[in-house]
Amino acid sequence: MAEQSPAQVARSQRGIVRVAAAAAIGSALVFGVAACGAGQISQTANQEAAVNGGSATVGQLALRDVHITYPRVNADDAFVNGGPFEVAFLISNNSAYQDDTLQSITVPGGGSATISGSRALPATKSLRAGQPSLLLTDAPEGSASSSAEVPSSQVAAQESQAGSVGNSPDPTETRITVTLTGMGTKVRPGLTVPLEFTFQRAGKVTVNVPVDAGYVNQRRDSQFLNRENAEANEQNERTNEGSEGGSGQDNYGSNLPNTGSGGTAG
Repeated sequence: MAEQSPAQVARSQRGIVRVAAAAAIGSALVFGVAACGAGQISQTANQEAAVNGGSATVGQLALRDVHITYPRVNADDAFVNGGPFEVAFLISNNSAYQDDTLQSITVPGGGSATISGSRALPATKSLRAGQPSLLLTDAPEGSASSSAEVPSSQVAAQESQAGSVGNSPDPTETRITVTLTGMGTKVRPGLTVPLEFTFQRAGKVTVNVPVDAGYVNQRRDSQFLNRENAEANEQNERTNEGSEGGSGQDNYGSNLPNTGSGGTAG
């Protein structure tokens, strides 16, 4: 093997250095891109579903949008008497082969829940209760009034359109009705009430269930605590504005020069 000249040796060394530098840069880029999110909390890590209700997962069952709907008829009486209140939720059985059954819903601390309809949860099927926020039916035109003022005939028509108990428009869902009674003062708009769901296979799970605030809250003057004082203040303000306007005109007239008297004197 012929000996290399010093110039050839230098060129060979420079080539090796270039290859090593290129490899080092490539490795740095790969590791830098792969580790750019290491130790960081992604923006989607703590996002919640855009629904009103609570949620929970037990075994292969997913409970979603669990909430107590605002009474559509006689809301004031329902809150005074502690019921009846309707519970809305969707329970999905995500198992591909194992069926389950909703055995009961209990209220820790007092109150009772009544389930009307089939409680079976076949594999890959769902169990839906209530009508959450009118998502299952189209609201009639002009229905922007408070849900507490909806006539009972209109409520019955909406329920008929949505399907009776056990007869859901969606073939993968079974419709049921869950009613709460004897709740005392625990159910109030904006509060949460714990409900315990018991399933035959999945077991028990407790969900903090929020209470719906209603569809539209109308303003009622009778709800003001100091209605008489508010009306008296408004009347006084109108009276003061009128008196100030009149006194201003009187002062303006008194400041004008008396040209008539001046002419007589001349």
